[in-house]
Amino acid sequence: MSAFIAATVTAGASLLLASPLQRWCTSSGIEFDTRTSRRSVVAAAAVISSSAVVFAPIEPTLAAWLFLVPLALWAAVVDFRTGRIPSPLTYWAGGGTLVLLTVVSAVEQNWSALLRTLLAAAASSLVLFTLAVFTGGGIGMGDVRLVFSLGAVLGYFSWQWAAAGLIVPLLLMFPVAVVRMVRERGSASSGIAAAPYMVAACVLLTACAA
Repeated sequence: MSAFIAATVTAGASLLLASPLQRWCTSSGIEFDTRTSRRSVVAAAAVISSSAVVFAPIEPTLAAWLFLVPLALWAAVVDFRTGRIPSPLTYWAGGGTLVLLTVVSAVEQNWSALLRTLLAAAASSLVLFTLAVFTGGGIGMGDVRLVFSLGAVLGYFSWQWAAAGLIVPLLLMFPVAVVRMVRERGSASSGIAAAPYMVAACVLLTACAA
């Protein structure tokens, strides 16, 4: 029953998010039609959230996780299709996730977890920002802002999981980068959207951490 509720909540949130996301993309100059991806995002949100409840209950972070899943999935899809992530989406993801984790920490009186969450989120963004500077645009500012919320969720569990949230996406991206370089004969002319791999890694690591 709880899995059905979680699936319904996240699927509904994903569907409702399509309309404001369309406005965010338009205002950010991103050409993306949410209608083309609604079904896939809604289905993925339902599967991920219900699986989390059934196979690896992630309480006390469940509320924050259910809030983040639809936003993170839309970010991954938009980045995959356009190479960009609208800023309002990442702001909502980061702000909402922190608020919910703060509430959880207050209820459980687990202030050390909250401090680690804040530091892990900031450190994750700082690491990606540094990489963005040194790679000359290989990593976008949308990725830097998105990893704040992903790092917060993983940081609530431990520093090790937060660090893994930065390393695992690179491991997932590596085979794709190799294949692309082979096809383009060593050329790195086309970048790889990082958000899908960041979100996939966060989903896997959150399940493992729980």
